[in-house]
Amino acid sequence: MLAARHHPAVSRPVRQAQKWLARYDVRLLVGTVAVVLFFLVSAYAVVALSNAGQRPTAVGQIDVAEPAPDPVEGSVGEEPVIPKPKVVEKAIPVVRQPDPVVPDARPAARRGDKGAAPAEDKKADLSKVTDPVQRRAAVRDAIAHAWNGYKTIAFGHDEILPLSRSYSDNWGGLAWSIVDSLGTLHLAGLMDQFNEARDYVSTFEFRKAVPVSVFETGIRILGGLLSAYELSGDYMFVEKARQVGDGLLPAFKTVSGLPATKVDLVSGSHMTGWSGSSVVLSEFGTLQLEFSHLSHVTGDSRYMSAAINVYNVINSRTDGGLLPTLFDVHSGRPANDQLTMGAMADSYYEYLLKLYIMSERSFATVLPMYIEAIDGMRDNGMVSDRMEHLACFVPGMLVLGAKYGEDNRVPELLSRKKRHMDLAAKLTATCVSMYTMNPSGLPAEYIEFDRSNNARVSQDRRYLLRPETVESLFIMWRVTKDPQYREQGWKIFQAIEQHCRTDVAYAAIQDVTVPSAPQMDNMESFLIAETFKYLLLLFSPPTLIPLDQFVFTTEAHPLRIMKRSRIALPA
Repeated sequence: MLAARHHPAVSRPVRQAQKWLARYDVRLLVGTVAVVLFFLVSAYAVVALSNAGQRPTAVGQIDVAEPAPDPVEGSVGEEPVIPKPKVVEKAIPVVRQPDPVVPDARPAARRGDKGAAPAEDKKADLSKVTDPVQRRAAVRDAIAHAWNGYKTIAFGHDEILPLSRSYSDNWGGLAWSIVDSLGTLHLAGLMDQFNEARDYVSTFEFRKAVPVSVFETGIRILGGLLSAYELSGDYMFVEKARQVGDGLLPAFKTVSGLPATKVDLVSGSHMTGWSGSSVVLSEFGTLQLEFSHLSHVTGDSRYMSAAINVYNVINSRTDGGLLPTLFDVHSGRPANDQLTMGAMADSYYEYLLKLYIMSERSFATVLPMYIEAIDGMRDNGMVSDRMEHLACFVPGMLVLGAKYGEDNRVPELLSRKKRHMDLAAKLTATCVSMYTMNPSGLPAEYIEFDRSNNARVSQDRRYLLRPETVESLFIMWRVTKDPQYREQGWKIFQAIEQHCRTDVAYAAIQDVTVPSAPQMDNMESFLIAETFKYLLLLFSPPTLIPLDQFVFTTEAHPLRIMKRSRIALPA
């Protein structure tokens, strides 16, 4: 046989093959080969499919640079998985230990540094987009655009200045935009961006020797950290939230127990603000969700006790119902007689209802406070010649309460359901008209009414990227499923894209009555934290952050409803 390999002319192998073929049917040989080839091809296909199954398909795992095709609304893979973290009595190990952040590796953020701004995007014709999945994708792109501009120019600072391409640290230099954006990035499935924000937070020291706003730090920083924990299950965020909570607690060490306006996060020294010795109702009355939840996830009751004691102070010094906007920080008594559901009062009433819901009705005393306030709004008329955009959260609050009362058979809420639903629909229509009445399609800070009840734009014609109307549209849609609320929200988003988008981020508007809508050098962190988050959820399936499992803070940070059996009520 070896000789045959070197001398092809030798005929012996040929003769042997002829004898073999004569002995066996050629058809049998062909069949055998076909079977072998079939099994080989099948094995290869199995391996190929197995490898393909390892590619990311969930929205939360798709890189922004190479987005996957949008899934059908409600399909598996549209929303990132939200783990259900357990309540612990002491710290547990961090989910993962990130590499230290190298300062030189961060984007340039020196004042005045123009940075490498993202390329200007071509504006698509959003008016032709009707599919909710495609609308959600458009909002997701807007979130990515705002974040990428902030990251490029102002990373690590409080907020970006989009026109001068600089930054501001007006809130104490606590990286507000990073913390405030965490939940939105996660819900949008922008996991690369979420992880870079997470890594920055893990090395950031929040206990700075600077006076900060107790209210703003509580709702943006403390709330943002707690929500990031609820969405990701990463206990590092709880550890950071505890640092912030410890820094804010000394603000409650006043004669009355009402927290001071500002506090130094290191020394604990506290002070009042522009109102002298008075503190603002919407500020000291809008810490209860965040502080109670911090106690819930840490097992430390100090935070909850301090925040809930505020209600004891109020109830012992007022007759309930609608409350004045200012209280004396020393005596705890009302310091003026102004009643409103707008600025300086708004979120106090919102938190009465939401604390009742988040605690699974454990804080039963806050429900009568909420009912008396809403009844007072109706009985006192609360009709004035002015409507603030800040008050446009009210429709969502009313509908949320009506829905919760129906689902949980709460008599006080159930008996008022129709009245509250009807009022919410009318108020929503008024809030939407604040947008449609202007050439820009954007609202002024407030509108005024003449004697014939005709609305006109006020002297303050700015649009500061506020979220209150889209918040109510989101809740109205979730509860009623009326498609008009999605359509109204989409028109608002189109107006934001047309007038507020810049080549690096988004900008507030100076005058909404001008068709060209001149921009301002300002982008508040609540654009990503609230406005874009509610728009994203408006076009997402209701299984993403269901309202019977989560409560949104006033900064739109979703916190999981606490189990009644695990709530240790303060004495």
